[in-house]
Amino acid sequence: MKSLTKYLTFNTKEKIEFVNITSQVEDVIHESGIKEGGANFLRRIRW
Repeated sequence: MKSLTKYLTFNTKEKIEFVNITSQVEDVIHESGIKEGGANFLRRIRW
């Protein structure tokens, strides 16, 4: 089974803010070369 770990960092202006990361996630999946399966994304909030 193929797997990949990638860390993405986003800086926001507000304490709570929605950020559309769709294109960055698509890029990571495309770069991985994985053609089928699932993707899991975890978030970590730093106050």
